[in-house]
Amino acid sequence: MKRNLALVLLSTIVFVSCGAPSYLEGPDEARNEIGKIIPVPDGAKLVEMGEEMQKNIASFNYLFDIEDKINILDGKQREYSVAQSAETGEPEILNDNSKKDGTVEILYSAGSIAKINLATGKITSFQLSELYRPPKATQNEMQSERAINKTIAEKVARAFFKHTGKDVQKYAVSSFNLSMDGQSRIVLSEVLEDRGVSSPNRLVLDIDFWGFVVGFDDGVGPDVTIGTRPAISEDDAVKTAKAYLGIKKGREFINAPRRVVYRKDSVENGKLYVLDRLVWFFDLIPEKLEGRAALIIDAITPNKVIGEQ
Repeated sequence: MKRNLALVLLSTIVFVSCGAPSYLEGPDEARNEIGKIIPVPDGAKLVEMGEEMQKNIASFNYLFDIEDKINILDGKQREYSVAQSAETGEPEILNDNSKKDGTVEILYSAGSIAKINLATGKITSFQLSELYRPPKATQNEMQSERAINKTIAEKVARAFFKHTGKDVQKYAVSSFNLSMDGQSRIVLSEVLEDRGVSSPNRLVLDIDFWGFVVGFDDGVGPDVTIGTRPAISEDDAVKTAKAYLGIKKGREFINAPRRVVYRKDSVENGKLYVLDRLVWFFDLIPEKLEGRAALIIDAITPNKVIGEQ
């Protein structure tokens, strides 16, 4: 789990600054109120939300043609598939994190999984049931048909998020991963004026071999308003990291740390807040330090470790 969390953060850390850094001006940290935490909706409302999301995904998958996206169904089959997608089944609460980060995770009996932000009342993550996905490509099909690539995946991602009302003009592909079964994951991350720092705002899309959406994660929150000029130098951050991890002074990290806007959720007095702060992010996966995947050092306060994963 720690490794997965680090990989999610790392997927947004690919933009490299050119020339002199263009630092953003602002306070050391910014605290934003997202909204009041509402009670978990009742079963009928959860079903309604799930059905609406499944229809939205299905209508995009079957009725929205994109160049290089392969639609294996004819017209009647497409309409039928969209109509069938409404069935979610009964909702079951998997994880209630309403007191921690203001979310609740729902498993529908038909197989779809949704995460709902209780401060906004919106679904922010969804994995579509296998029942409503096209048949998986066979080995022969994968060899004979075109393989999905970054270009195709980006076309699908931009079209899908535009279909759901997102403005992705200031977002760029930060990572693209292709699995053995032809399914891919693409991450679109916000590009800040200071391109040397990674924004916490990102959109993730899971796409099958045919170019159909099978899941998404909406990680878009408040605009980044903090200053991005670190008070703690990279060298000082490295010293803090080495001391914390017990690494000898002469040993160097395989990957240099990067500046990241670290966003933390918290629930206080029934309201959801997010706190942004500049940190130095250390990718520890190549270091193989007893399963540690990442270390986060504050970029404002000396010798302060924010956390590890």
